[in-house]
Amino acid sequence: MSEANYTARANAKANILTLAANITIQRNANGRYAHDAATRFKNLFILQLGACYNDTQPGEGMRMLADDGDNSLTVIKSTDRVTAESVLLEAKKAAATLKRQTNVDEKPRFETRAEAKVEADDRNYAIQATIGTKEGAAEAITTIVGSDITNNVLRHTDGSPKGVDEYRLAALFHAVAAAAKRLTEKEMVALKVGALQFQFDWRKSFQINMEQLRATVNKITSYRLSFDNNDTALVVLSNIHEATQHHYGRDFRETLRSLRQTYRYDFQHNNTSIADITAQLTAADSLRDPANAPAPESARAVTDSMALLSEFVHDMDLPTNFDEQALGVNGSDSDSSHDTKRSPRTSRRGEQRNNSRDSRRRARHRSQSRDRKPPTRWQDNPCKHCQKFKRRTPHPNTPSKDCFWNPKLKVFRPRAVCDEMELPYVPRYKFDSDSEDE
Repeated sequence: MSEANYTARANAKANILTLAANITIQRNANGRYAHDAATRFKNLFILQLGACYNDTQPGEGMRMLADDGDNSLTVIKSTDRVTAESVLLEAKKAAATLKRQTNVDEKPRFETRAEAKVEADDRNYAIQATIGTKEGAAEAITTIVGSDITNNVLRHTDGSPKGVDEYRLAALFHAVAAAAKRLTEKEMVALKVGALQFQFDWRKSFQINMEQLRATVNKITSYRLSFDNNDTALVVLSNIHEATQHHYGRDFRETLRSLRQTYRYDFQHNNTSIADITAQLTAADSLRDPANAPAPESARAVTDSMALLSEFVHDMDLPTNFDEQALGVNGSDSDSSHDTKRSPRTSRRGEQRNNSRDSRRRARHRSQSRDRKPPTRWQDNPCKHCQKFKRRTPHPNTPSKDCFWNPKLKVFRPRAVCDEMELPYVPRYKFDSDSEDE
């Protein structure tokens, strides 16, 4: 062998130790690490293995050393050695095999001993570099996670160390994952349910959302939970269906109609169907303007419009005649003092309409304050529409023709609610005649 072959093993070991020096594993206060941290550690380590030079696998480096099964790297032994004679014999056998297949005389790839010796030196260098990388990776993993975790793989039952040919890096990564703090069964169920309820953020492109969904699925499958192609298709198509119900997803409507015709609800999806669905939706997504889409929380709020309408209506603090009378009795008789007492209330009401994030907390406060007031009789309501539906709280600043009652939905629709939910506000007089007669 050439002189470089004698130093290849040591150089490769030092190289992977240097590359893995910055890799850490996240731990809690007790020194334990979670399963997600173990998975992240494995992925980062494989990236560093890919940065190692490997002439036999250009562009891949030493990644395949982390595979479970047999491949061109994991089957290499430290005792393997290639000679010029073995290279010449291998070349002759390959030429004979090719001749039988094509009936054409083929010359061996290597015919002289000099050519065979150069090829043998290259192969021996790759073998020694692979063994050195494997040794260095095992040492680096032990340094990061601790020998108490890796000893089960790297040592015999009597405590003596194993040779480099007696273990694989995949077994070390399995040991690291086995020592991690795993989720409880309840948390794993919640994790899978969360993946099935994965909601796209339509402010981002469809491809970015798909990558986030794949990352979520990979996290689930790392716990050995099943999430097949049917589940993936269900999550994707349900998000597309939700988007088509709004203006920002109208570009998906024709594509969704076509997909429903091609893939019925009982269709068993596979990689081909998932790729076809992804390709069609990606093309439709190129026509969409992501700037028109709201945040996922806003989209969910629009979807639950009926529930939110009812909640907002019951919690709205609308001004009443009785509130004005109470303010007049408790305040000064002068107009200036009366206005002074009402201005803070008016400003607070403006903040409540503009700040939707804290609406529920303020609603509970208003509800408690109303409980201390005497109830309002619906018979005394000046609005005929509100009185018809026994609405107790009047709206003195709004005429009866602009009443916010919606007969079709059987709820009131204050303008503030419509503005908050980005729904078109329709006054009473613009309702159709059939709805008014109900």
